[in-house]
Amino acid sequence: MEDTEKANGTGKGTRKRQPARSASTTPSGGGFRAAAEKLRQAGQRIEVAQMRTRGVVTIPQAIRDQLALAEGDQMIVTIEEDRIVLIPAAVIPRDQAWFWTPEWQAREAEADADLAAGRVTEFESDEEFLAALDARS
Repeated sequence: MEDTEKANGTGKGTRKRQPARSASTTPSGGGFRAAAEKLRQAGQRIEVAQMRTRGVVTIPQAIRDQLALAEGDQMIVTIEEDRIVLIPAAVIPRDQAWFWTPEWQAREAEADADLAAGRVTEFESDEEFLAALDARS
Protein backbone atom coordinates (compact mmCIF):
# COMPACT_ATOMS: atom_id res chain seq x y z
CA MET A 1 0.00 0.00 0.00
CA GLU A 2 1.11 3.53 -0.65
CA ASP A 3 1.38 6.01 2.19
CA THR A 4 0.07 9.52 1.76
CA GLU A 5 0.24 12.19 4.40
CA LYS A 6 -2.86 14.19 5.19
CA ALA A 7 -2.93 17.15 7.55
CA ASN A 8 -5.38 16.60 10.36
CA GLY A 9 -5.73 20.22 11.51
CA THR A 10 -3.37 19.83 14.48
CA GLY A 11 -0.25 20.58 12.49
CA LYS A 12 0.70 16.92 12.64
CA GLY A 13 0.45 14.61 9.66
CA THR A 14 -1.37 11.33 9.75
CA ARG A 15 -0.80 8.49 7.37
CA LYS A 16 -3.66 7.43 5.17
CA ARG A 17 -3.16 4.06 3.54
CA GLN A 18 -3.95 3.98 -0.16
CA PRO A 19 -4.58 0.69 -1.94
CA ALA A 20 -1.62 -0.46 -3.97
CA ARG A 21 -1.93 -1.66 -7.54
CA SER A 22 -3.19 -5.18 -7.79
CA ALA A 23 -0.48 -7.83 -7.90
CA SER A 24 -2.29 -9.40 -10.84
CA THR A 25 -1.38 -6.58 -13.21
CA THR A 26 1.81 -5.03 -14.43
CA PRO A 27 2.39 -1.38 -15.43
CA SER A 28 2.35 -2.38 -19.09
CA GLY A 29 -1.14 -3.82 -18.68
CA GLY A 30 -0.26 -7.51 -18.95
CA GLY A 31 -1.13 -10.01 -16.27
CA PHE A 32 1.48 -10.88 -13.64
CA ARG A 33 0.78 -14.59 -13.90
CA ALA A 34 0.90 -14.49 -17.70
CA ALA A 35 4.23 -12.64 -17.65
CA ALA A 36 5.68 -15.09 -15.11
CA GLU A 37 4.49 -18.07 -17.15
CA LYS A 38 6.03 -16.63 -20.31
CA LEU A 39 9.37 -16.26 -18.51
CA ARG A 40 9.14 -19.82 -17.12
CA GLN A 41 8.46 -21.19 -20.60
CA ALA A 42 11.55 -19.33 -21.81
CA GLY A 43 13.54 -21.23 -19.18
CA GLN A 44 14.08 -18.27 -16.86
CA ARG A 45 14.04 -18.64 -13.11
CA ILE A 46 11.20 -16.74 -11.45
CA GLU A 47 11.51 -15.05 -8.04
CA VAL A 48 9.23 -12.35 -6.70
CA ALA A 49 10.43 -9.36 -4.69
CA GLN A 50 8.47 -6.44 -3.29
CA MET A 51 9.53 -2.81 -3.32
CA ARG A 52 9.52 -1.31 0.15
CA THR A 53 9.99 2.14 1.62
CA ARG A 54 12.34 4.43 -0.32
CA GLY A 55 12.54 2.00 -3.25
CA VAL A 56 14.34 -0.79 -1.38
CA VAL A 57 14.00 -4.20 -3.03
CA THR A 58 15.50 -7.32 -1.47
CA ILE A 59 17.05 -9.68 -4.00
CA PRO A 60 15.90 -13.21 -3.10
CA GLN A 61 18.51 -15.28 -1.24
CA ALA A 62 18.65 -17.99 -3.93
CA ILE A 63 19.65 -15.40 -6.54
CA ARG A 64 22.17 -13.75 -4.19
CA ASP A 65 23.73 -17.17 -3.58
CA GLN A 66 23.79 -18.08 -7.28
CA LEU A 67 25.55 -14.81 -8.19
CA ALA A 68 27.71 -14.70 -5.02
CA LEU A 69 26.30 -11.27 -4.10
CA ALA A 70 27.05 -9.81 -0.69
CA GLU A 71 25.94 -6.81 1.32
CA GLY A 72 27.59 -3.67 -0.03
CA ASP A 73 28.03 -4.98 -3.59
CA GLN A 74 27.32 -2.30 -6.16
CA MET A 75 24.89 -2.67 -9.06
CA ILE A 76 24.51 -0.92 -12.38
CA VAL A 77 20.79 -0.16 -12.80
CA THR A 78 19.35 0.21 -16.31
CA ILE A 79 16.00 0.01 -18.03
CA GLU A 80 15.51 -2.32 -21.00
CA GLU A 81 12.11 -1.93 -22.59
CA ASP A 82 9.80 -2.06 -19.54
CA ARG A 83 12.21 -4.00 -17.29
CA ILE A 84 14.58 -2.89 -14.55
CA VAL A 85 17.93 -4.63 -15.04
CA LEU A 86 20.49 -4.96 -12.22
CA ILE A 87 24.04 -5.79 -13.25
CA PRO A 88 26.55 -6.66 -10.52
CA ALA A 89 29.48 -4.26 -10.83
CA ALA A 90 33.04 -4.67 -9.63
CA VAL A 91 34.67 -1.51 -8.40
CA ILE A 92 38.21 -1.19 -9.73
CA PRO A 93 40.68 0.90 -7.74
CA ARG A 94 41.98 3.83 -9.81
CA ASP A 95 45.57 2.63 -9.56
CA GLN A 96 44.54 -0.63 -11.28
CA ALA A 97 42.26 0.82 -13.96
CA TRP A 98 45.04 0.75 -16.58
CA PHE A 99 44.88 -3.05 -16.62
CA TRP A 100 41.28 -2.98 -17.87
CA THR A 101 41.84 -0.59 -20.78
CA PRO A 102 41.15 -2.10 -24.23
CA GLU A 103 44.81 -1.63 -25.22
CA TRP A 104 46.13 -3.53 -22.20
CA GLN A 105 43.53 -6.26 -22.53
CA ALA A 106 44.57 -6.73 -26.18
CA ARG A 107 48.18 -7.22 -25.01
CA GLU A 108 47.01 -9.70 -22.36
CA ALA A 109 45.12 -11.67 -25.03
CA GLU A 110 48.23 -11.67 -27.24
CA ALA A 111 50.37 -12.96 -24.36
CA ASP A 112 47.81 -15.68 -23.57
CA ALA A 113 47.84 -16.77 -27.24
CA ASP A 114 51.66 -16.89 -27.22
CA LEU A 115 51.63 -19.03 -24.08
CA ALA A 116 49.00 -21.39 -25.51
CA ALA A 117 50.99 -21.75 -28.75
CA GLY A 118 54.25 -22.45 -26.91
CA ARG A 119 55.95 -19.23 -28.10
CA VAL A 120 57.83 -18.75 -24.84
CA THR A 121 61.40 -18.86 -23.64
CA GLU A 122 62.26 -19.95 -20.11
CA PHE A 123 65.37 -18.66 -18.37
CA GLU A 124 67.25 -20.27 -15.49
CA SER A 125 68.33 -16.98 -13.93
CA ASP A 126 67.82 -13.22 -14.04
CA GLU A 127 71.26 -12.83 -15.59
CA GLU A 128 70.39 -15.21 -18.42
CA PHE A 129 67.17 -13.24 -19.04
CA LEU A 130 68.98 -9.89 -19.07
CA ALA A 131 71.66 -11.26 -21.42
CA ALA A 132 68.91 -12.38 -23.84
CA LEU A 133 67.40 -8.90 -23.77
CA ASP A 134 70.82 -7.30 -24.43
CA ALA A 135 71.36 -9.66 -27.38
CA ARG A 136 68.12 -8.44 -29.00
CA SER A 137 69.11 -4.77 -28.96
